[in-house]
Amino acid sequence: MLQRYWFGGRRRGGGVPGGAGTDPAALAERAAALRTGMDSFVPIDWEAARDCGGVVRTREEYIDLLRSVCTVLARKKIARAYQGRDVELLQMVRMLDELDNVINLLSERAAEWYQVTNPPSFSRKYRSLPAKKMLTIVRKGAKGGLSDVADEIERLAGGREAA
Repeated sequence: MLQRYWFGGRRRGGGVPGGAGTDPAALAERAAALRTGMDSFVPIDWEAARDCGGVVRTREEYIDLLRSVCTVLARKKIARAYQGRDVELLQMVRMLDELDNVINLLSERAAEWYQVTNPPSFSRKYRSLPAKKMLTIVRKGAKGGLSDVADEIERLAGGREAA
């Protein structure tokens, strides 16, 4: 019975009534609709597939068709899995990690810029400070474009903390 559902019955003239033919998507829909426990599942022999619906002529055709059906089913399962809430959480965590990296990198670059423009007021001890403290020092002493950049980095850091 499972064989007839899967491949369709054979007509006397050789046609396949109600069969899914060789379309992997149509066969995948049929496979997804089956409610067979995998503990007791026994794959259909390729000869049975050939005799049942005439869909395949050789074992190689049968294996290729099964591979295509499995690929369609796997893609559908992956697509469903990525629609879940966990994926949103994962993307949020990745974004926050990248935001931390960007804020740290920009703070270091701002500190280097400040050091070039104000060498006497920027000693070695400031280089070992965390990025947030360095940024505070830069904001207090910077002028012009560097001051604007430091403000933007601070705004970005504030947005990161709010997220």
